[in-house]
Amino acid sequence: MAHGNGCRGQGASPATTEGLHTPAAGAGLFATQEREDPATWRRRASQVGLLLLLLALLPMTARAQGQFWFGNRWTDSWGTEVYDVDGWTKLTGPDFVVQAYVGLTSESLHPLGPVIPFRTGAAAGYWRSTELVVPDVPAGTLVYVEARAWEAAGGNSWESAQAAGFKYGRSNTVWLRLSEPPAVPTDMIGLQSFHLIPEPSPSALALLGAAVLLVARRPDRYATAARRVYNTID
Repeated sequence: MAHGNGCRGQGASPATTEGLHTPAAGAGLFATQEREDPATWRRRASQVGLLLLLLALLPMTARAQGQFWFGNRWTDSWGTEVYDVDGWTKLTGPDFVVQAYVGLTSESLHPLGPVIPFRTGAAAGYWRSTELVVPDVPAGTLVYVEARAWEAAGGNSWESAQAAGFKYGRSNTVWLRLSEPPAVPTDMIGLQSFHLIPEPSPSALALLGAAVLLVARRPDRYATAARRVYNTID
């Protein structure tokens, strides 16, 4: 009997252990899992939310930059041509190029966008209209824009052509309001035709000076000659 009771006693102890400790250990593990899952979920939700916010802001940043059409022809019958030094011959082909100069003030103009060759044939005097985005300038901003053309042999910039003595010219300054994509870019309405001018050489300046002296002495006789000399270098 004692042996039997001992067996029952020995058998009761594991039963008691299983009954008291095993569920408690399982419950503790489950509770730990319950405590970790919400934190992990919240952390991942924050990461996803931040990513979605960044993705949403990227298009807004792109749309915030203003744009305009850099061109001098708006319809088949409406445009403003650019001419050579004679004021009659339209610029044509890759021998002449043009570039936009843009600034928030008329004193801060700087080159923007590609250097564009002039078109040929019936489209001579025009360049191919190009959509330009002004970096870091939001849509709705008023900006100043000029078209500056030059002889391509003079270099890659308007300034280099001017310094090297090649033909160059600039348009009037247009004041326009930048548009926001996907709206149609703003046209350069108000742009006027212009022509290139040569850089006067020292000999040409000397000739002009001599003509001025002659006019001062004999204004009636030399006035016409002086005007002709002036026109050749203007």
